[in-house]
Amino acid sequence: MDWIRLTHANPNLSGVNGRFLEVTYEELLKHNKKDDAWICLKGRVYNVTPYMDYHPGGVDELLRGVGKDATDLFNQVHKWVNFESMLEKCLIGKIVGPAVQIRKSSFPVPRIPFIKKLQRTDTTTSEDVPDINEETSPRPSVSYEWFQDDSTVTVSIQSKGDAVIEQDKVVADLSGKDLRIRVRLEKYFFIFHVELQENVYSSYNVQVKCKLKCLEVQLVKERNGVSWSSLGSFLANHNQVVPLKNAESYSRSCTLVNKDSITHDITLFTFSLPPGSFMWVPIGHHVTLEHDVKGMKISRSYTPVIPALKADEDVSDGKTVHLMIKIYPEGALTPVLKTLEIGDKLDMKDTEGDFELSTLQRCRNLVLLAAGTGFTPMVRLLHWALFVSNQMSVKLMTFNKTVRDIIWKDELDQLQEDHSR
Repeated sequence: MDWIRLTHANPNLSGVNGRFLEVTYEELLKHNKKDDAWICLKGRVYNVTPYMDYHPGGVDELLRGVGKDATDLFNQVHKWVNFESMLEKCLIGKIVGPAVQIRKSSFPVPRIPFIKKLQRTDTTTSEDVPDINEETSPRPSVSYEWFQDDSTVTVSIQSKGDAVIEQDKVVADLSGKDLRIRVRLEKYFFIFHVELQENVYSSYNVQVKCKLKCLEVQLVKERNGVSWSSLGSFLANHNQVVPLKNAESYSRSCTLVNKDSITHDITLFTFSLPPGSFMWVPIGHHVTLEHDVKGMKISRSYTPVIPALKADEDVSDGKTVHLMIKIYPEGALTPVLKTLEIGDKLDMKDTEGDFELSTLQRCRNLVLLAAGTGFTPMVRLLHWALFVSNQMSVKLMTFNKTVRDIIWKDELDQLQEDHSR
């Protein structure tokens, strides 16, 4: 809390007088000492010199990441920490330009390519994202176009390479005229972000055509019969393909619509996304909840579940998210969640995760150990194995202190009886 008090007492700790700078890798590399420490996290550069004495892991641990892009290192150690809020007063600017080569023993700096801005056209727009070499995996090739009739405007996004667009890899947010679409393609995100030329209704349609590797978003015009001369103006990161670790996570305000007690200390929360938002969560991935607690944004990540272990439960419309959360009396966030009433709101960030369901396609025997990670990451995986794949033997072992701690005991007993393989 000392760090929180310091940030409240000092509105700017960046050392650049509140300016937002474009920082090259060469410049970042110069600031690699305890008394002059800059760090890059997810494309943003922070002056962490004043944070040195407050870092829980100590000065030496923090020094491992200064003067370089420390996104990978940060994700390995404490990915769940909301550094954007914690280091908000230390923000210097954004990283630009190509990465520089550093000695092999140092932490590797990823190469962030320069993406050319698109030119606006007066009618139907079709633009390709240029192919740029990436150190880790091939960069997907993506294009988009838009077309209209008297009442609708349709944006069509298409993968032109091997990567397939899947329903559960799509996030779309419409707020006023601001339309943001994020599509995951293997190890990358394609970002579409524009301010529309005219107003549209918040209710719209999102359709994925897997065989065509295509996503269509159909918007409804508020002014029927008005022809748009262009789609609108391009916003931050529009038409870019970015590595997963460098993508900024968007946050939306969600509403609690249901709250059920599962055990004495576990609650099933159901959140509804805003009218203009769609978010499908891939199996094995998580979302992050954010809430203001005593003047500081606290964030925790949770794996979405389904409301019941039944055959038709995992069919999502992209409008609701179910979270099964254990309440810790001394926790940072869960005591606040416990007090939420129906209709209360909190922020939910984009989906994150590395698990790919394709790794289990040839699996015939699946063993799930619900211990340290708990039961919730196993719920949708268990459902998929039993009701979708329907071709493997499944063994689930849960670890509980007492019988009353067992989540969905009756349902699990019924599943065991119905699916004895």
